[in-house]
Amino acid sequence: MRTSSDIRHTGGMASSKTTSRTPRAGARFGTSHPSTQMLLAGVIAEVAAIVAGILGWVLTTGSPSGAMTVLLVGTVVGVVASALAGILALVGLFRYSRHTVAFVLLLVASILFNPITGFMLIAMFA
Repeated sequence: MRTSSDIRHTGGMASSKTTSRTPRAGARFGTSHPSTQMLLAGVIAEVAAIVAGILGWVLTTGSPSGAMTVLLVGTVVGVVASALAGILALVGLFRYSRHTVAFVLLLVASILFNPITGFMLIAMFA
């Protein structure tokens, strides 16, 4: 609640100071090292790629056109997310030396779990 002294000191306007002692919502994520942020973004992208690929293969029930749509959307989202994870891993590998092993593992995972790699293996061994 505003008191008369608050009104006198701010000229009738509310004070711009925040009284909350809780940090901003993004303050915890923003305080980590840039290499950690890049690694986290790459891991999230790779998990999204894996989930999209699995959903594209598993949810192929119903009409043929609906099954094909789900498969194609899952494949496209998986390829884009996996490519993003691979790019983040490469940039993190060359730019930062803090998480070298994790970036190498992320790069390998982005290649192995890419839906295009799966289609290539199916075509080779079919």
